[in-house]
Amino acid sequence: MIELPGHYKAKKYLLYELIGALVVLILFIIILTKEYVRFDWMTVTLWLASAILLVLPELTKAKPIVKFPEWFKAGTTGLLFCLYLFLYHFFATVFSLRFGGFELILYLGGTVLFGLALYLRSNEAGIDIKKFDWKEMLRYPAWPFTTGITLALLALFFPMTRVASFGSTYGPQFGYNAYDGYGYNNWGFTYYQTSIIAKGYMAHLGSFACLLLSFMLVFHLVKAAGKKTFPKHDMLFKIAVAVMIAWWIFGAKGYDALKGFGNFLFIPGIILLVFTVYFPDKLGELVKKKGLIK
Repeated sequence: MIELPGHYKAKKYLLYELIGALVVLILFIIILTKEYVRFDWMTVTLWLASAILLVLPELTKAKPIVKFPEWFKAGTTGLLFCLYLFLYHFFATVFSLRFGGFELILYLGGTVLFGLALYLRSNEAGIDIKKFDWKEMLRYPAWPFTTGITLALLALFFPMTRVASFGSTYGPQFGYNAYDGYGYNNWGFTYYQTSIIAKGYMAHLGSFACLLLSFMLVFHLVKAAGKKTFPKHDMLFKIAVAVMIAWWIFGAKGYDALKGFGNFLFIPGIILLVFTVYFPDKLGELVKKKGLIK
């Protein structure tokens, strides 16, 4: 019988993460047996790497098989891996609801396991969600970012990207046969290629956009409501906003589907984010440094 290292008994979240990693392994095997991969290769690669790097150092703590750098051993690194795995399984659960089946159960199980581990890790790191002041999210200077990130994230679940599709009409078909020559000589369906405006998360790298915006929302929540800051926090937000603009242009190609309701949410949302992270002083002048609530 395999015996886990002693520190697994002292820290319950390690056991949750280990079971969650086994869920990841089962899901990955299922994905490999399918004729298609449902999610973007980038998010799947990060998903696998996060699960391995989260559990491997703890399993081999007594006899390390790889020498990890000091920054990797910090508690914040494990917290970020755990956050990514929680968000990945949460969105995978949402995207799989219409399919159902065994995969949905596994994704839901992963969400619960990594959610519990994330909660315990956060408490250990001094981030107590019970002590968050949620009203700060609606006060200045937090409310413009709160509004912007909420609009941008919601937009991904509404039509905002154009994708190729097929349409059909039923009626006389124009064709050729030996009796009539060319003409309308049959009735049936005529198929043609068209395009539709699909939901944002269905665009190229759409699931990656969901995860990136969710990361930004969580970091903002911890900073505004939890009064916790991280190193190079502002720089990371500037990079993330630039990446989201690039995704809208090159991934979703939202400019080709401006009539989609998702773009009515995403465009003002991303504009608010741009002003918040790049021009905070100018934004303060525009809103007169007033909050949505006192």
